[in-house]
Amino acid sequence: MSDDTAVGTATRSGANSAARNDDPTWVPILRVAGVQLGLIAIALHLYWGLPRAVVYLRAGTFADPRPYLFVVSGVALAVALLALYAVPERVSARAVYAFAVAVLAVWIAGYVWWHLGGHGGAIPGVKGYGHPDLANLDILLSDQHLFKPFDLATNATGAGALVAFGTLLGWELRSD
Repeated sequence: MSDDTAVGTATRSGANSAARNDDPTWVPILRVAGVQLGLIAIALHLYWGLPRAVVYLRAGTFADPRPYLFVVSGVALAVALLALYAVPERVSARAVYAFAVAVLAVWIAGYVWWHLGGHGGAIPGVKGYGHPDLANLDILLSDQHLFKPFDLATNATGAGALVAFGTLLGWELRSD
């Protein structure tokens, strides 16, 4: 056994490290934590988005795209994360990590963009509505948005999953 193998830094022959035995012990622990946090963030996005998507679809409106985007991206991410454990030999852990990082980063950046942009005012054809009494950044950081329990839980679990999957993706990329 080489020194590289002993410390878990040997070059990997495959893209999927989910079933590899040469990973350091923190890798499977971080994977489980990332999946759990990711599934909570997904559940919160679906809890908020699914009822609104149904109402908007029945009304025939697409003025607020978030419910539709949350449902589609949430289901896709849930399938990808669950596939890591249900069929690990059929999915690339690296691809799942990259997909999770992309979706979670878009969710968090989208939250900030939506609220700093006047609640949709930056979307062509959508008349946004802001808060006339405070600047958008003040509102974002106030108890009206980011520190409401639901928003805080959604963004905190998403950020935690983003850090976990970003770390795992970095490990995968460095290990080649």
